[in-house]
Amino acid sequence: MVNFRLAEIYDIDKIMTVINDAKIYLKKQGSLQWNLDDGYPNKSDLITDINNKECYVCLIDNEIIGVMTIIVKPDENYDEIDGCWLNDYNYASIHRIAVKLNYHHKKIGIKMLKAAEEI
Repeated sequence: MVNFRLAEIYDIDKIMTVINDAKIYLKKQGSLQWNLDDGYPNKSDLITDINNKECYVCLIDNEIIGVMTIIVKPDENYDEIDGCWLNDYNYASIHRIAVKLNYHHKKIGIKMLKAAEEI
């Protein structure tokens, strides 16, 4: 069974394993995302997410298999957009979403997005 919870600081090493899996996968796909010299996302990015209570982990049998950051306040990444917002409603944004390599193609990402909607 897949479960979700807020990440805790003691999860950071397991979270970084998931993030590093994603970096490897993206690189193999020829994507530069998460593979630039700045190291993004790095441990300090995820620690900030955890401290802000915005980082969630996805678990199966208490093993962290996925991670995502859900920001439920205005997100500075969207302060300037090409065009304009249709309204001034509140919104949430998802960042730094990743699944461990050995859980790819098991619809974990779909479950994570559904959980994000509920959150």
